[in-house]
Amino acid sequence: MDISQLLNRNRLPRKQKGEVIETATAFFGRYYHTTEDGTRRQKAVKLADKSDLYRSKNDVAPLMERLMLGVNSQTAIFSGQATLTEYIEIAIYLGFARIRPRPRRTAIARSGSTA
Repeated sequence: MDISQLLNRNRLPRKQKGEVIETATAFFGRYYHTTEDGTRRQKAVKLADKSDLYRSKNDVAPLMERLMLGVNSQTAIFSGQATLTEYIEIAIYLGFARIRPRPRRTAIARSGSTA
């Protein structure tokens, strides 16, 4: 492996700005997402329905900034569109599962306890 390959692997991904797309009934944010196999795909996320509160691209700019903050930091940022179940599964349960992993079955079998 040469130096140029190592440097390319060590680079941080570029910060994305994304793009706001306006349709007849809603606003969408579009950005690039890297899949598990390493390919880059465009992804569109609904930011808001058109209403008196969100009438133009300038009105949804803060929503787009919040979305891109999560994309660029590669963390989950929750919005009002996430259901309670999704929030609990992602933020609470998975966080707890990372902190306290389940004991291995071999350790339970060695101690002689039955579940």
